[in-house]
Parts: sequence; C-alpha cells; structure tokens
Amino acid sequence: MRKAAIGVFVIDDQEIIRTAFARIFARDPRIRLVGTASGFEEAIGLVPKARPDVVVTEVLLPGFDGLELVRWLDRLAPRPMTIVVSAVGHPAMVLKAKKAGADAFVEKTVPVTDILETVIRTYQTGEFVWDELTSIDRVFPREDAERLRTLTPREREVLVGIGQGKINREIAEEFDLTEKTVKNYVSHLLQKLNMTCRAEAAALAGRLDFAEHPPVPPSDWDEEPDHALGDLVDH
Repeated sequence: MRKAAIGVFVIDDQEIIRTAFARIFARDPRIRLVGTASGFEEAIGLVPKARPDVVVTEVLLPGFDGLELVRWLDRLAPRPMTIVVSAVGHPAMVLKAKKAGADAFVEKTVPVTDILETVIRTYQTGEFVWDELTSIDRVFPREDAERLRTLTPREREVLVGIGQGKINREIAEEFDLTEKTVKNYVSHLLQKLNMTCRAEAAALAGRLDFAEHPPVPPSDWDEEPDHALGDLVDH
C-alpha cells in the first residue's frame, strides 16, 4: 500500500519563496502542499484547518515575532513538525528556534531540493536537523570554528548558558541536569576549547549571541576541571 504524502504548509512573507516551494513540492509524490500564508495572522486562520504534518516557516517576518509563531505551532493539537527555513542561520538563532519548538533549521542559501529532503528526513526520523558546521565556519574565525566543532550539542547549549551569565545551577535547571553534570560539561568544554577559565568561554559565547560579553558569575570562576568522563551523564 502506498504511503500517504506528507502534508506541508509554507509560511513566508515573500511570494517568490512560497511559489518556489509550491513548484518543487508539486514535483515530488512524497509531498503534498496543503496551504501557504504570508505571516503570523494569516497562518493562525489557515494552519489549524489545513492540519499539516509539517510547517515550513521563516522566522524573520515583518511585524511579527517568528519565534512566537514557532511556539504557537508547538502548542497546536495535532502538533505539526516545524522546519525553520531562514535567511539568518546564526547559531544563536538556531538555538532559539530549537528551544521554541522547531524540529529543524535550514538556511535559505541551500537549494530548495535540499530543503525538500530535510522535510522528509525530519518527518521520518524526528531528529533535529541543522548543518551547524557550515554556519559556524561562516560566523566565526577559523580558529574558533575549529574549536567549536569539537563540542557536542549539549556542550554548545551549556556554552550559550555561560554566555548568558547563568550559573551552573540555572543551567542545570534549564536542561534538567544535576549541577555536577553541568560542572563536568563546563570542564570538558573548556578543555576542548583550550581555555583556562570560564571568563574566556563567556567571551566566546558573547559572540554567539551578538551581545555584549555578559558578566561571569564569580561563584563559578574557580572551578577545577573534573576529568571523570563517567560522570558526564544526564540524570
């Protein structure tokens, strides 16, 4: 028996983008375009009726908070998977979109056919998709990019937390970890980044978010590296 095509809804303020998606999706029997919208308000009225399996959306929408749109989609019942296709692929934007409920993040610089394959892959596997190494190479100097490449996704999240001025307890609460686990993540990411203190990591993380370097909590400055890899597990 033939599997049903994946119902896809597209949200983008540019008509040419919506048209491009419609043409590409129409050529693939695995995809069924169920609707399009130019912004948040239009999407609110159309998406629940269309009941898509996947929503492909930009987050840079004039007059709208695209991340709030992602949060709204995440609360829908039945919940569609959300794939952000954005002109801005900065790591900080990707992390924010993922936290808001996005299931994948793709930059508009990639071919539309690649976006189609991301739709199918995300729907079939449920894995978060992002070519983060491409973005890291573009945003950071080569030396920083090479060091960031060594970090796991969780270590990158902890690094962002450091850059936001959060202490270990706050990072632990955000990701449902123990403080000891976070301390180990911090120690290992410092080793991988070839850094000797948390302040250096905070400075690097500040560049992740295009923000001023945030204050580093003094209570965490004097952490001694813990080399026990066995302790680096979520509880």
